[in-house]
Amino acid sequence: MNYKTLLSLASLLVCGLTILDAQINTNNSVVRFRFTYGTTRFGEDVDVELFDQDKPVTVSNFLAYVQTRRYDNSFLHWLAPDSFVQGGFYTVQNPRTSLPFQSAASIPSFGSITNEFNVGTVRSNVSGTLAMAKGDSNPNSATSSWFFNLHDNSATLDNQNGGYTVFGRVKTGQATLNAFNAFRENSGIVNTTNATYSSLCLPIFLADNHQPLGFPALPVAFAPGQICVGYSDLFAVQIIQLSGRDVVGPIITVRAPKANATLTNATLLVNGTATDNVGVKLVRVYLNDNVPVLATGSNTWSAVLTNLPPGTNSIQVEALDTSGNPSVLALSVFYSVRVPLSLSVVGAGTIAGATDQQLLEVTRPYTLTAKPAPGNLFVAWTGSIAQAATTLKFNMASNFAFTAVFATNLFPQVRCVYNGLFFDSNLVDLASAGFVTVTLTDQGKYSGRLLRNGRTIRLSGVCSPDGNETNTVTLAPTETAQLLFSVDLSGATDQIVGSLQNTNFTSQLLMDRNVFALSKTNPAPWAGRYTMLIQPDTNSAPGPDGQGFASVRIDPKGGVAVSGTLGDNTKLSAKTTLSKSGAVPLYGSLYKGWGLFISWLNLDTNAPDTDFAGRLDWLRRTQPGTSASVPKFTNQVTAIGSWYQIPTTNRVLSVTNVVVGFTNGNLASPFANQVLLGADNKFVNQSTNKLTLTIAKSTGLFKGSVAPPGSTRSLPFQGALFQKQNRGAGFLVNTGQTSEVSLGQ
Repeated sequence: MNYKTLLSLASLLVCGLTILDAQINTNNSVVRFRFTYGTTRFGEDVDVELFDQDKPVTVSNFLAYVQTRRYDNSFLHWLAPDSFVQGGFYTVQNPRTSLPFQSAASIPSFGSITNEFNVGTVRSNVSGTLAMAKGDSNPNSATSSWFFNLHDNSATLDNQNGGYTVFGRVKTGQATLNAFNAFRENSGIVNTTNATYSSLCLPIFLADNHQPLGFPALPVAFAPGQICVGYSDLFAVQIIQLSGRDVVGPIITVRAPKANATLTNATLLVNGTATDNVGVKLVRVYLNDNVPVLATGSNTWSAVLTNLPPGTNSIQVEALDTSGNPSVLALSVFYSVRVPLSLSVVGAGTIAGATDQQLLEVTRPYTLTAKPAPGNLFVAWTGSIAQAATTLKFNMASNFAFTAVFATNLFPQVRCVYNGLFFDSNLVDLASAGFVTVTLTDQGKYSGRLLRNGRTIRLSGVCSPDGNETNTVTLAPTETAQLLFSVDLSGATDQIVGSLQNTNFTSQLLMDRNVFALSKTNPAPWAGRYTMLIQPDTNSAPGPDGQGFASVRIDPKGGVAVSGTLGDNTKLSAKTTLSKSGAVPLYGSLYKGWGLFISWLNLDTNAPDTDFAGRLDWLRRTQPGTSASVPKFTNQVTAIGSWYQIPTTNRVLSVTNVVVGFTNGNLASPFANQVLLGADNKFVNQSTNKLTLTIAKSTGLFKGSVAPPGSTRSLPFQGALFQKQNRGAGFLVNTGQTSEVSLGQ
């Protein structure tokens, strides 16, 4: 189709006026669609009656775009001959220029509307009707885009996506729409997305975000042989309201004051203009939540606001048109009132951000920062706002006063690693007992961990300048506890004391400072090797009857390493530190988190029979999936220790004839073997039943095997020497149980 043919068709369309239905419901709105390409009219105008009563939301939405002229310079962007022609989605700046078509902008949207296909009279998508376009699979997604049905599409569009809402019907100009059915690609339609167009023509972009944009069925009028599209080739659409209701409120402009202006007077003159497609009835001005002030004038208006409060004020201008449609324009201004701020300091430090008696604006946000002098810490802000953080943010008010409190920093004299235990002394249990370690810096910051119930919980925080701390600790995904402690800043005790508590338990907490790690000239006086025995609980029916044992090493820096075996043949190991008074916190998780051992051991090398001792709580709970025959117990036993002297030319024990006794457990009867301890610290069995026994001279631990009298099967045993009492002890492993082993005179 060329320009001559198109012009002839346009003339025929004007001469062949088609009237589908001369009767128009006078209660309905009527709009006129006018199509042009460049400066040339295409056909006659298409007048459409809208279904105001049947489709009120859709019609109101459409009229809002018409009355705000958002459809101006829009164009038809999709044509499917014998089906529909669509517009109302894109606009161009000038549809009359012959420049190459390069950019289109989306029509500003009022938002999506509710689908009204089934509201009121059901209107089918038959030829000559006007309907709303929408996104696929979303019935309520229509915004501004509309289409004319060029064919009876009721069989498809009435049943797709909730039905496409028909909100108008053509009253005159159907022949203009029918003419689009004759268009085809390369004969009225240009596909701007195909390879030919892309290779020969300038690309088209969406002005909103400069993204590439293409139209697979763009109806244009073009000369023969023309491939690329110019703006004047587009079918531009003008929509004019001929009758019907007014749905758009006035357009408001505020000339004074400017948005976000700063004022110095409590009285304010507000003025501006208001325009409307019908007429402006009145203008009201609101100050904050006050009663509105009726403005003088309407199209040009003014109002005086008085008694503005200091700070940010909200101003709303409301204009009402003669149809009752309101519009509101809001802006904010700031009324500047300056008042003095009182600042003071207690202790050694300064305040940054403002000075004492400086005039600050009421309600404005400000920030103060407390800066302690060297050797000091910030304690807190007091006064109009109290807080512990060094940075204070506030909105200024009259009579505001702040004091920054500083104190001497005492943390340098107590910084170090602290290790200790937490447990309920009345009832030691898995959930409420464990080991705790923190490293305290010279600024009061700390980091560390809790060992509890087979899990490691990380700790971090900052102590207050007085040494106190409260921290919420996540013990498990659904369990928290409050960690409260106090550092002895005097250095007298070198301890941290406190508690770990929640609704299920309250555990006392004690940590000792590892003072021996701080100085090479102050080594731990108890440094050396020890052996430890863990005596059986004679009140525990489940046992076990064997004695536990361990090798203990204390280094000059106060580090303590424990390695051994409990009386039920369960491995025991721990690394901890020593306090200045000789206290050792000992803890370990057992049985895959279903048991523990915990103890405070106290060193006293002046005691007659031991070099350290302490109560040791040893728990075992039933593990899921284990045999019911595996015993559970809560044992309170005594752990004792002896200095261990590695032998050179001397015997490990000052005896020659030694009795190795085996008792309790599931032995048929107790028995004993006589052995001889040679000068080479080797044991020679003197009894008829078989026995082997060797000593690890570096640790004082022993192991061996023995065949009970009347049996040919040898059973293993192990233990530790206890030099301070010139003996040894351990356990024998029998079927499912252990028996006590004693070694001495």
